[in-house]
Amino acid sequence: MEKRSAAREIAFLACFQLPKKELKLAETDFDALCLSSLRTLRDNCEDNIKSAESFLLQVERKIMEYKVNHPDNEKNIEPQAVPLPNTEEFLKEINKCYEAINLIDESLQIPELFWHYKDEKTKAFCIELISKYFDHKGEAEEIIAKVSKKWDISRIRKVDKVILVMTIIEMKYFPVDKEVAMSEFLKIASKYSNDESIKFINGILASLLKEALI
Repeated sequence: MEKRSAAREIAFLACFQLPKKELKLAETDFDALCLSSLRTLRDNCEDNIKSAESFLLQVERKIMEYKVNHPDNEKNIEPQAVPLPNTEEFLKEINKCYEAINLIDESLQIPELFWHYKDEKTKAFCIELISKYFDHKGEAEEIIAKVSKKWDISRIRKVDKVILVMTIIEMKYFPVDKEVAMSEFLKIASKYSNDESIKFINGILASLLKEALI
C-alpha cells in the first residue's frame, strides 16, 4: 500500500469520526484521530471475518450434504470422499471461499495502513484532504446533484456520499491525475461499500468527467 493510498483511507475513515466543529483535532492530535479511525476499521474487519466464517461454514455444509446424500454413500456408515460436480451451483460455493479469503486479506491490512500514518508527508496530505473535505463539502454535493437527477442527494448512502465528495475534492483541489484519484477511491468503495454502490459511484464520477464538471 502506497503512502498516499493510506492517507486517503485514513482521511475517509476520519470523516465519520470528526464533526466540522472538531476539525482542529486533525491538526493538533493526529494520533488520536488515527486511533479513532482505527477503531472504525477494526469494527469493519470484525464484520469481514464474521462474514468470511459464515461463507466457509455454508460451503462446508453444502459439501457435507452432497457427500452424505451421494449415491455412492448410501450404504456407508461413514461417508467417503466423492468427486464434486463441476456445476454452476458448486462454482458459486467455490467463489464464496474466494470472497472469504479476500475479506480476511482486507482485515490483515490494518498494521500496514496505520504504519504509514507516522510518515510526515502522509500526515500532511491526510490533514489537508480532511480540511478541504469540510471546507468544500457543500460545493461538491452540488456538483453531484447536477448528474444524479434520479437520486436525492440526501438519500445517497453516507459511505457513498463521502467517497464521492472526497474524490471530487481531490480532483479539484490537488495536483493529481483525475483517473488515478478516481481509481483510488473506487478501491476504497470496494472495501467499504457494495457492488451496486460501486457501480453508482463509478457512474457519477464518469459523468462528471465527461461533462467536465470536475
